[in-house]
Amino acid sequence: MKRHWSLLLPIVMVLSMGASYKGCFLEPIEKDLLTTAGSFSFTGTISEFNEAGKWTKNHNGQARLKKNGSYVTNWVNTVSGTYKFENMALSSGVNVFTGDVRFQEANGVWKIGVIPEVLVERKTDLSSRGTQKVYLDWTDSKNNNLIKEMGEETLNHSFTTAELDQFVVDVKNKIRNFIGSSYNGVNIQFVSASGTDVHTIKFYGDERCDLYGQSPGDYKNQTKQQTSSIYTATFHCVIVDDNRLINNTAATKNDTVDQRVTDIANFIGRTAAHEMGHSLGLTSEAHLHGCEGMHNCEAYDNANPSDRFDNGHYIMDPGPKSNIAARIGQANSSERKTKTSKFNSYNKSYLKIIH
Repeated sequence: MKRHWSLLLPIVMVLSMGASYKGCFLEPIEKDLLTTAGSFSFTGTISEFNEAGKWTKNHNGQARLKKNGSYVTNWVNTVSGTYKFENMALSSGVNVFTGDVRFQEANGVWKIGVIPEVLVERKTDLSSRGTQKVYLDWTDSKNNNLIKEMGEETLNHSFTTAELDQFVVDVKNKIRNFIGSSYNGVNIQFVSASGTDVHTIKFYGDERCDLYGQSPGDYKNQTKQQTSSIYTATFHCVIVDDNRLINNTAATKNDTVDQRVTDIANFIGRTAAHEMGHSLGLTSEAHLHGCEGMHNCEAYDNANPSDRFDNGHYIMDPGPKSNIAARIGQANSSERKTKTSKFNSYNKSYLKIIH
């Protein structure tokens, strides 16, 4: 990597053996954001890491900032251990920020490092749409038997009728909780009926195995009354008929009932949050760099310093690239290690702008 040094430094600079140094942003924490603001502020530290990549300490020193390949500040000094770049102008479109940090040891040797890239995109066509009301429509009674069988057929547990009824109630409640948690910080409101300003998530029990769900794409959420369709039978096909929950994840028939409630609720709830995301505009190919049918784009990640795709651990990842372990909230397919799917920071910042 080519580095540029100030001509005002009359001393020798050397690279440390073993330790490394970075300019770590405290604000923003995320490295991939969307905003409507004309400027953005950054606060960070000059951090030292050992050979194993573990943080050891911070240093006082200097930092300078670069935007889209050009320096936009001179060196600034840290104050009480942090450096600040305030009200940095944003160009319309994608802004990639990076930079340099340095500090001087007692022997006069300067240690140097870089500020990892942060992507801040500015859009001028977004505005708040206020509250979005959401109704979960479970009126199709065929859903209940499908959910019961997903519990009965994947557990070594003899359910009573009352336990099966409670299993359905618990799954539905956790689906609602999953959706609410996924949209935490976004102005949505659950309601008990459909209406002219309500987004309905309707769960269908029709016999099918080809599609988890579908929803209209609506950049900027211009129409608040829409319907996301979720096909519970498809989950049944995957979990029960194809036995992929047991064969393709760390789930076993010896799991607890509560664990299976969580697995199924994460699986269905993630899809419900995903389809509703489409209806709110995620992730428009024309406006939000989506691909593969309005989804998070792995190709965009490969070409940019973004953080958009994670094999299903981001809610708007494309279906064919979302593995079942991610869908049930697990880190991988071989061990029980929780990693609940969520909206990536770019998706979440869009949602917070419009709601």
